[in-house]
Amino acid sequence: MGTSMSKKREKVFLFTLALLLSLGFSQASYSQWVKFGGTGKTGFHGQRGTPGQDGRNVVVQAADENIYLRLRGGDGSTGRDGGRGNDGFNCWQRRGEWNMVGASGGTGGHGGKGGNGGNGGNTTIYYTDVDQLANINIDAEGGRGSFGGRGGSGGRPCFCTYRSWRVRYEDRNGKVFYRDFQCFAGERGKVGRPGQNGRNGSLGSVKLINSENPLQPTRRSLVVGPSHFDRNLLLSQNIWEKRRGLLNLIHPNSMVSNDYLSFVKRIEKIISFKWETERSPEDVLKQNSIKVTLNQNISYKFPKNFWIDSYEKRISEDHKEVVINNMISLKDLSKITPVAMELQGEDTTLIIKDFEGLGEFIKTDFFIDTKWRLEDDYWEYFKGKVPEDLIEMVGDSIHLKVGQLPVRAKSFKKKSSLTLRIKRSFKEKVLKVGPFSLKKSKGRPLEVIKK
Repeated sequence: MGTSMSKKREKVFLFTLALLLSLGFSQASYSQWVKFGGTGKTGFHGQRGTPGQDGRNVVVQAADENIYLRLRGGDGSTGRDGGRGNDGFNCWQRRGEWNMVGASGGTGGHGGKGGNGGNGGNTTIYYTDVDQLANINIDAEGGRGSFGGRGGSGGRPCFCTYRSWRVRYEDRNGKVFYRDFQCFAGERGKVGRPGQNGRNGSLGSVKLINSENPLQPTRRSLVVGPSHFDRNLLLSQNIWEKRRGLLNLIHPNSMVSNDYLSFVKRIEKIISFKWETERSPEDVLKQNSIKVTLNQNISYKFPKNFWIDSYEKRISEDHKEVVINNMISLKDLSKITPVAMELQGEDTTLIIKDFEGLGEFIKTDFFIDTKWRLEDDYWEYFKGKVPEDLIEMVGDSIHLKVGQLPVRAKSFKKKSSLTLRIKRSFKEKVLKVGPFSLKKSKGRPLEVIKK
C-alpha cells in the first residue's frame, strides 16, 4: 500500500511541474517578497546626566584646635530616557502576484549616560608639629554617580490588511488554476540601549608641607624669544615625595585618600642663551621660539626646520649657557633664485639673488644641466657642478660666469636655455632648491620656471 501511495504522489508532482512549465512561470516569481510601508525612524536619544561639582580646594595651617573640612563632591544627575521609536508609516498594502511583508517600526532611542559624581576637594596643609595633624578632620568623599536613562521602546510595524489572497490564472488551453499568496506584519522596533551609570567621584588628596612659610610660585617652562638672549633665565620646581599612611597622621574619621604628597625641597636652575650669529635673532627666529623646561634638570628644544650650530658651557652647577654660533631656518634657505642673465658670449653672467644674505656661512653649490644647439646643428652638452672659480659674491647676489663654462661662445649669443639646481649645505645637513628651468633670448628678460 505504501508503494501505491508513493507512486500516486509522484504522479501529482510530475503533473504540477509540467503545468508550471507549460505556463512559463518560474519558481522565483512565486517566492518573491515585496515590502510595503516605510520603516519608522529611531527615537531621540536621552540627554546625559549633569556631573556633580568637584569639592573645593583649601589651604590650611595645622594648629592645636580642631579643624573640620567638608570638601565633598556633588552627586551626578540621572540620565534622561530615550524616546520611543516611530511607527512604520504609509502602511498601504496592495495585493498582487507576490508575497508581502510590512515595514519595521523604528528603534527606540538610547538612554542618556548617568552623570559622574564630583571628585572630593584637595587640601594643602602647612605644619610645624606633626602631632597637630591629628586635629584635622577632612571629609573629601567623592560624589555618587547617577543612573543612566532607560532605552526607549520600539515603534509598531506595518500590519497586514489582508493576510492571504488567491490569484486566478488561466493557461493556453483554457484551464484555470489558482496561486495563494500571503502577508506578514513587520517586526516591532528594537528597544533602545540603556544609558551607562555614572561613576563615583574619587576621594580628595592631601599635600603636607613642613613649614610656616607658603611656597613660592614656580616656573617650570619658558618660551625663549629674541628679547631673552644674553639674559639669565630662572626656572624653578618643587620636589614632592609620594607617601602612604595619611590616615595615621590626621583625624581617623577622615574620608580622604590615604596616599599623600610630602614637600621635599625647591630647586632653581638658570639657563642663558648667548647669540653670536651675525644676523639678529629677530631676523632669524621671526615668529619661532625655543622651548625650555625644567624636570629636575633643564632641557631645551630648538624650533623645527632650523639648522643650528651651538654648544653648551657649564657656568656653575645650577647655571647652563647655550652659545649659538649659527642658526637658520629652511624657509630662509629656500629664498634663493636666479633673477637675470645677459647673453654676452664668454662674458655672460647668471645673477642669483640670495634674499636672506646667507652666503657667508652656508655653503652653496650650483649645478647646470643644458644642451645648446649651434648654427651648424651641432649639439653640445654640459652637465655638472659650476667650478668655484666661476662663482663671485657681490653683496647679497651670486654671480655665475656661465659664459666661461667649457662650451662654445656661440652658446650665449642669441638664445640660451639651461636647468639650474642649487644645493645648500651646513655641516652634514643638505637642502636642495629647484630645479629652475631658465630661458633667455636676446633683448628679452630671463624666463624662470621653478619645477
